[in-house]
Amino acid sequence: MTNTNTARKEKAWLSVTEAAEHMNITSEHIREAVRKGKLRALNVSAGERPLYRIKLTDLENWRAADEQSSPQHCVGGQR
Repeated sequence: MTNTNTARKEKAWLSVTEAAEHMNITSEHIREAVRKGKLRALNVSAGERPLYRIKLTDLENWRAADEQSSPQHCVGGQR
């Protein structure tokens, strides 16, 4: 038996690409927010190049904070 809550729990961590698709913005915008410390992410890379995973709840909190701080310019262009 599969429901929405189960599917959401299974995908609680998103790649940069998945996070960008979820927000309807570019991957570079996500990476920039992570680098600037505006969006929390976990670096799961063992190498030199970062490989970020972002909690869905952190992504949604970042969107809410962005919408509150700049009502004319919302993440994803949605209001």
